[in-house]
Amino acid sequence: AENCVVWGGSEKCDINEKYVCPTVILNPPKECRLLKEEIFGPILPIISVDTDDEAITYINQMPGTPLAMSVFTTSSKQFEKFLC
Repeated sequence: AENCVVWGGSEKCDINEKYVCPTVILNPPKECRLLKEEIFGPILPIISVDTDDEAITYINQMPGTPLAMSVFTTSSKQFEKFLC
């Protein structure tokens, strides 16, 4: 999947109003600071994957412990897979 800002971005921010636009970034590169450092701002990186196993492998290959993770599913079995 392609790396891109799907909502928001710096051009919608207003320094005079001290407004930082909520920004959604789809598939930022693994080496991007956005995925390695704590985020102080309304920025949401989204990593798209094809399978649960691909998501778990991706998470486990990243350095450190994630500060947050969201799993969107209606399946409790699928949800539990991410807690182990």
